[in-house]
Amino acid sequence: MKAENRTEEQNSPCFQSRMSKLTQNFKSKFSTNQQFTWLIIYAIIAIIAGAQSYLLGLKEVNGVTFTHYNNFDIFRFSFDHLINGKDLYIPYPDDHYDLFKYSPAFALAFGLFKIFPVWLGLIFWNALNSVMLALGILKLPKLTNEQKNWALLLCLIETFTSIQSSQCNGLIAGLILLAFSATEKQQIWRATLFLSITVFIKLFGIVAFALFLLYPQKVKTAVSTVAWFLLFTLIPLVVVSMEQLELLYLSWLKLLGNDHGLSFGFSLMGWLHYWFGLNINKLHLLGLGIILFLLPFIRLKRYSEQSFRLLLLSMVLIWVILFNHMAESPTLVIAVIGIAVWYFSNPRSLFDKVLLGLTIVLTSLSGTDLFPANIRHDVIYPYVVKVFPIILVYGKLMFELMKKKQPG
Repeated sequence: MKAENRTEEQNSPCFQSRMSKLTQNFKSKFSTNQQFTWLIIYAIIAIIAGAQSYLLGLKEVNGVTFTHYNNFDIFRFSFDHLINGKDLYIPYPDDHYDLFKYSPAFALAFGLFKIFPVWLGLIFWNALNSVMLALGILKLPKLTNEQKNWALLLCLIETFTSIQSSQCNGLIAGLILLAFSATEKQQIWRATLFLSITVFIKLFGIVAFALFLLYPQKVKTAVSTVAWFLLFTLIPLVVVSMEQLELLYLSWLKLLGNDHGLSFGFSLMGWLHYWFGLNINKLHLLGLGIILFLLPFIRLKRYSEQSFRLLLLSMVLIWVILFNHMAESPTLVIAVIGIAVWYFSNPRSLFDKVLLGLTIVLTSLSGTDLFPANIRHDVIYPYVVKVFPIILVYGKLMFELMKKKQPG
C-alpha cells in the first residue's frame, strides 16, 4: 500500500509541478554559477596581463623607450592634459609614446582610473575590458549555455592578447554585444547608450548603429542617440571652458583627418598588399566595403529572423576590422568575437568547422609560443596571416546573409 501511495503521489500533477520547479531552479542556479565562473576567469586573465605588463617595466623600440602598458599611459595622462587645459592631440614624449586619438569625454572618464596607483588602475582597466567582453557574450540571445561556453573559450586567447596591450577593444566589443541584446529586448535607451559610448572611445563604433535598422521604434532610437551624443560631447565642460572644448574638437578632427598614412594594418588592405603587392586606394576600398556592408540590409523580409540579426551582428564586428587600415593584432579580438557569433548562431557544415579551425590556429594561436619565433616574426606578422581566416569567414558570412532564408 505504501508503495502504491508513493506511485500515486509521484504521478499527481502537484508533485510533477514541484519537481519541475526544482529542476528549473537547479538549472537557473547552475547557469548563474557558470556565468559567474566565466566572469572570474576573464577577470583573472586581466590581473595576469596587468601584472605582467607592469612588472616588465620599460622597453625600447627604434630608440624610443616606453612602458609595456604604454596605451594605459596614453589614456591616464590624457586626463591630466584635459584638466590642465592642454591640447590632447599633440605628442607628449615625456609621458608616453604615440598620440591620444580618442574623445575628450574618454579623457575625462579616465579620471576614474587616475585615483588609483598605476599598477592597480592598470588591472582595473584590463578587468573592465575583459569582463565586459565576457558579459556581452553571456547575454547574447538564442545561444545555449554550452555554445556560450565554447564562444568564451574561443575568444580567451585573443582577449588576453588585447589586454596585454592595455587596449580598449574588449570594452568596445562587449558594449556592442550588450547593445544588441538590449535592442532585442526593446531597451532602446540602454542600447543607444552602449553604442554611443563606443563612438566616444573609437569612432568606428558608429558602424554598429546600422543594426537599429532591423527594429521598430526608430524615432525613439534617434531621440535617445542624439541625447547621449549631446551629453558625451558636452560633458568635458565640467573641467574645461567652451572655448577650450571647441579647440579640442578641432584638434581631434585634424588628427583624424591626417591619420591616413602608409599603414595597411591587420586588415583586408594589409592582406592584399602583403600577399599580392596591391596598393589599392584606401577610400576606394572603403567605398567597396560600405557597399558590401549595406547589401544584406536589402533583405527586408529576413529582419524578423533572429538568426539573420545575429549574422548581421557578426558582420558588423568583422567588418570594422577588415576595412580598418589602422587595425592592429590586439584589435582582432573584435573580429574573433564576430566569428564566434557567426559560428554558434546557426547550424554549421564541415566547411564552416574548417574555417573555425583555421581561425583558432592561424588567428588565435599563431601569435603564441606554440609557433616558433622565426615563423612568427618572418611569416605570421609580416604577411598578416592572422587576417586570412577572418577574410574567409567574412566571405562565407556574406553568402549566408544574401541567401533567401537561413536554415535552422
